[in-house]
Amino acid sequence: MLERIIGISVTNVHFNTKKIEPGGLFVPIKGDQSDGHLYIEDAIENGAIATLWNNKTAVPSHLSNKIKFIKVDDTLKAFQTIANSYRKEVNPIVVGITGSNGKTTTKEILAAALSNSFQIHKNSGNYNNHLGVPLTLLTMPKNTELCIVEMGMNHMGEISDLSRTAEPNFAIITNIGESHIGHLGSRENIAKAKMEILEGLTSKENVIFDGDESLLSSLNGHPVKDIDIKNLKQLENKISFNYLENNYDLPSFGLHNAKNAAFAIKLGEILNIDIKMIQQGLHSFQNADMRLEYKEKVTNSFLLDCYNSSLTSLKSALITFKSVYTPKNKIAILGDIFELGNESISTHKKIGKIATMYPDFEFWFVGKDMSEAYEIAKGSNETKYFNDTKALCDFVKKNNDLISGKYILLKASRGMTLEKVYDHFN
Repeated sequence: MLERIIGISVTNVHFNTKKIEPGGLFVPIKGDQSDGHLYIEDAIENGAIATLWNNKTAVPSHLSNKIKFIKVDDTLKAFQTIANSYRKEVNPIVVGITGSNGKTTTKEILAAALSNSFQIHKNSGNYNNHLGVPLTLLTMPKNTELCIVEMGMNHMGEISDLSRTAEPNFAIITNIGESHIGHLGSRENIAKAKMEILEGLTSKENVIFDGDESLLSSLNGHPVKDIDIKNLKQLENKISFNYLENNYDLPSFGLHNAKNAAFAIKLGEILNIDIKMIQQGLHSFQNADMRLEYKEKVTNSFLLDCYNSSLTSLKSALITFKSVYTPKNKIAILGDIFELGNESISTHKKIGKIATMYPDFEFWFVGKDMSEAYEIAKGSNETKYFNDTKALCDFVKKNNDLISGKYILLKASRGMTLEKVYDHFN
């Protein structure tokens, strides 16, 4: 298909020379810090057989016969135009997702919900910007039936470009928060920026959006409202809820994810997908590793949230942990938060105060700075303190018989490698 678009048969496309494979098309991008044209020899060495090339950049004479140069006025715009043409060739249902929070989770939930009904392609990783979206489209297999395209932004106008490149058949706007308010100035402007997704939308009424957000009330589409989500429960290894008169289970944590799932369910309903197929599909959803990841041992249950940590995410993890319905006693094991600079001591003291708000939990504090939290919390909670992760692991190895039938949260910055303690439980 790409041969009809660019005039040469290529097997892959990328703007990163390290990710070009034999038979590939290289897309050199000129940025503020570097110019991809300077790395053409690396692209050739890794197997590129063609490259887009800016008309104003001289072709290296010693390379003119080693790779096909496709001259264009602007390599980025050409990249996006080629991606749009390929999108039309494959012609899947394209779903664009934007919003201040929950984009990636909604993307993954949607892929799971519809996995039994379509051949699905989606952004990998965080490829959701001016480079990631065209790359997502161009890496789409020819048999793709539904392509899910997450769209991120920092400034006004960016979602517009992404939407015009992807030309979504359906759009989902998860919410309007305060991310990027420093660039955009107000939540009203953030809403305007998110609504740019409609500019490439093939039918302006095919938008699914947060019906509880007044800044989106002007949209004429399919609102998803909290009031329609009923019987919401956080169980040991899933959330359970009712939406549009049907019951659903999602193997996830955080009651807010019911609404993210509702976006997917609503789209499935619009596409006339059988409810049972959606219910089954949702069961295949998986949280990312060490991001509120549920695991089990013989008698203990675990929530591993050790990918990273901040005061905000720690508060959120504790709220989620509290919401879990379980007969097991709960232990919150909290490790140091790194990269706080001069704010470290005061932040860890705040964590100690937060711990006192959860008298039903046992708290184990791990790390040098968590000693500050321990000193404040030890009078209100059942607590333990460990100098580092190794000391905690040694304690668990020696006391496994005493630590059974517990539900355990592990939360810390990546550098604490707190997930190691999981391996030492029986």
